[in-house]
Amino acid sequence: MPGINLSDFFKEKRSASEIKSEILNEYFKAWAAILLKGQSYKQIEKILYVDLFSGPGLYENGSQSTPIKILNSI
Repeated sequence: MPGINLSDFFKEKRSASEIKSEILNEYFKAWAAILLKGQSYKQIEKILYVDLFSGPGLYENGSQSTPIKILNSI
């Protein structure tokens, strides 16, 4: 995961939603890269990604949540 050393994992408490957002964003980038790499074999016109627990996209303090981070990584 970017910016996280395994040795530092337990030194700082992070919220579950922050960890989920980081994991899903990295997973989405890898998943989309694998799907789009197959473009030479078949034509993919749409990719559908659904996160039923994503929320509105912004936290109360204005920071980005999972849906916005994934859209920015596209």
